Amino acid sequence: MKIRGLAAASAVLVLAAGVVAAVTASPWPGALLIRFVFGRDAAKVKTALEPHAPDDVRRIGNQRYGAGPDALLDVYLSASVADGEALPTIVWTHGGAWISGNKRDAAPYFAILAAAGYTVVAPDYSVGPGRQYPTAVLQLNDALRYLHDNAERLHIDRTRIVLAGDSAGAQLTSQLAAIVTNPDYARAMGITPALDATQLKGLVLCCVSTTWPRWTICAACWAGASTSRPAPTAASATTRVIRL
Repeated sequence: MKIRGLAAASAVLVLAAGVVAAVTASPWPGALLIRFVFGRDAAKVKTALEPHAPDDVRRIGNQRYGAGPDALLDVYLSASVADGEALPTIVWTHGGAWISGNKRDAAPYFAILAAAGYTVVAPDYSVGPGRQYPTAVLQLNDALRYLHDNAERLHIDRTRIVLAGDSAGAQLTSQLAAIVTNPDYARAMGITPALDATQLKGLVLCCVSTTWPRWTICAACWAGASTSRPAPTAASATTRVIRL
């Protein structure tokens, strides 16, 4: 019995060592696990929100803002918006640890915001490990340029834009806001801002944390670094309500 017990324990240790080796050698095992967990949780939240989503909201879906399969965005607005009417606009970037998530995860919430009198834009972007930093930042800047160029058709008030996001989307949003408002930072990134700083009227950063235990894996997958390296830090933030 002792021999069998030792053999079973040895098998478990070998399996655990194999898992650790796989995660260390490639970002994909850890990324797929986190992607599964995030997808499951996002589906639960979406299901809980759906009963509260108003019916009188129109979605203009899958507007292509750039090249590549992920360069799509959805626009939500009240069904009663008049032709030519421009509304204050919230551009909400989804979260997902930079390696998961999509623009439909919080669709009921976007409908709620749209019913309150906003045009709400939900862009998709490429995630890791398949695509790495700064791909998403460049894509989101392209999305802002598309919105600026198509403002009349999409009922966007170019002079009243709020950038918003949750989790990884909040980090991307904060970086995008810095590019828009800080010329030195934009030059350092090699990015020409799609918006002028005067167009940006607010910033909403939701659920940003540096204490989450899987932060290192997620950041490494996004940055293309080894998961054994320390993760970058970011400021914590909470949601603020901004009235336009």
